[in-house]
Amino acid sequence: MNNPFYFSCICLLIRDENQYLYEWLFHHFPLTDHIYIYDNGAKEAVSDVISKLSAKDQSRITVIPYKNRYGHVQENAYNHFLSRYGRETVWCTFLDSDEFLVIDCPKTLPEILEEKKRFNEIRLFWTEYGADGKEYYEPLPVRKRFCRPSNASKTYMHKAFIQTANVRRMVSHFPVFDPANRICYEDVQMKLFHIDHYYTKSLEEW
Repeated sequence: MNNPFYFSCICLLIRDENQYLYEWLFHHFPLTDHIYIYDNGAKEAVSDVISKLSAKDQSRITVIPYKNRYGHVQENAYNHFLSRYGRETVWCTFLDSDEFLVIDCPKTLPEILEEKKRFNEIRLFWTEYGADGKEYYEPLPVRKRFCRPSNASKTYMHKAFIQTANVRRMVSHFPVFDPANRICYEDVQMKLFHIDHYYTKSLEEW
């Protein structure tokens, strides 16, 4: 496809975490053009949750059933995305349902990506949030329940926005490029954007 449908998208692999999905979606809708969801769950189907959204919101989501997959599920899903949908978008990042993309500058996500278009990979880093002493689930948004970063708040673990046309494959959530095409920008100081990573939530949910 020479003319991608989207400038940016997010690819999400999710397994039986539908109770958090609405918050995650409505956080990311304003940031990106389209969201691809690989549903690896064994309980309520993601499509059942999505069907309750407005037609406009549903049009911004592609759900790919991905049940009964074992082994390297994440890596296989990401590579399936690249081969099947990669040409539909210029940029993509692969997130989990406990990861929230946050913009740290006055620019929009399209402006950031356009400004860095000479790079094939833009690395964005995590701010970590733990249980913060909370033992049980509460029926409130994750980002309202956990407001204080953990002691290991900023790490050098990262995800990346990638230009999909230039990626050979994914290994876990790391892109593999031809050596001559690996032009990478690292936003270590989090001046552009970062990921809030809610890796445990409460002890009950963990």
